[in-house]
Amino acid sequence: MNSVKRIANFLKKFSEYKVILGEVEDVLAGSADIAILEGDAKESRLPDECVDYVITDPPMLDEIQYLELSYFYLSWIRREPPFEKEVVINPNRGVDEKVYYDMLGKAISEIYRVLKNGKYFTLIVHDLPELKEEVITRSEHIGFNLIRVDKVKRLRGLNFKHGAQYECYITFCKI
Repeated sequence: MNSVKRIANFLKKFSEYKVILGEVEDVLAGSADIAILEGDAKESRLPDECVDYVITDPPMLDEIQYLELSYFYLSWIRREPPFEKEVVINPNRGVDEKVYYDMLGKAISEIYRVLKNGKYFTLIVHDLPELKEEVITRSEHIGFNLIRVDKVKRLRGLNFKHGAQYECYITFCKI
């Protein structure tokens, strides 16, 4: 079961609200309350200014090479991993920090395009000063207004490469 179906099943089973889950077209037509999308955040199929809230937790720098880890599985089901679309630093593929931030900037631009005016966007990143500064600068340059930065102790017990003990929930508003 893919992650979208797991989230949908959770919402249906445990939600205290009467949430109607549907496809994007259902939400836009008013026959569903939410749609959960999985895909390339740099290229969505959504119309302009149709989303009320976006929360995303992009891959962190070179922390985990997700597609390389899933290569065997994807090969097994005869899918070619879209390495050129993965937003992660990987010197073996020629993706350095500049390329990483440019790709992340494209995703933030797409979020700006689909988000309604006056609505919010939260980006979850490691508490690394240069990373926070870069995403805030790029988001503000695109047109977002920084609302707040919340620092939250990491819940995972993993020892991460960059040593971040906290995550930052950076919230912006589209103005």
